[in-house]
Amino acid sequence: MPRCNVYICNGVYICKNGGFNMTKKFIGTLIIGTLAFLLIASRYFGGIKFDETMNRLSRMMNEAAAAGATSWGTGAQNAVTVWLNPYSGEQKAIFNDFLLANDFDPAHFIIEPAISPEMYDRRANQIAQATSNPATLIVDIGETEVSRMEIFFTLQNTTDYTFFYGAPWDLAVYENGNWRPMAHLPGRGCGIWPLPLFFLESGEIQQYRQSFGWHFGALPPGRYAFIRDGWLGDWDDMHRDLEYIFFAVVIFEVMDDTPMNLAP
Repeated sequence: MPRCNVYICNGVYICKNGGFNMTKKFIGTLIIGTLAFLLIASRYFGGIKFDETMNRLSRMMNEAAAAGATSWGTGAQNAVTVWLNPYSGEQKAIFNDFLLANDFDPAHFIIEPAISPEMYDRRANQIAQATSNPATLIVDIGETEVSRMEIFFTLQNTTDYTFFYGAPWDLAVYENGNWRPMAHLPGRGCGIWPLPLFFLESGEIQQYRQSFGWHFGALPPGRYAFIRDGWLGDWDDMHRDLEYIFFAVVIFEVMDDTPMNLAP
């Protein structure tokens, strides 16, 4: 049995007599193991560091949204996936500057588009459906009060069925003879929506006060349509087709003298 008594470093000795092969093998294994650990450590982004990054980003939600981030999560292995809107070179540069300014490592992030062409097309299709046949079933009645940031209106369900709908309303703007989706502010076009189920009973009249400033900002003068899709009666296979989705549509105008906010 060779005697290992030549000190190399803490806990590592070389066998002085007859132990060359074992020492060579041991040191080789040590070096390979150390290199493997360093390679894994340099590539692996997870555990505590991943959680810290996610928590820091969440605490800076408003700043991240201003840089275009709509949401973020574990969409990619060993990285934080951020869904960006708009997904443009300019916005990606803005978000990268945000990361650097707040001591994030951009290498730990993967940027994806928050809104795909398919999502935009579906939104445009719903707006076209809603505005080409203005609501005759879920109707806007009474006076509509408008500011650049919010709207107050009243709807009546004139059908024999309950109108079911969710929380998010969409906004369209009328330009050059066509209705088109209103552009969202950077970072406000997607992400987590609250999705409670609301309903308007047959014959019921309901007043609404809705804010759109967070998603779209202060509206410039123009003609707009505030739109909510939903369905009538119990959900069944018939309602799964867009053709059978019903809309509540409130058309309004913003003028030069329209106030920024409604009175409390």
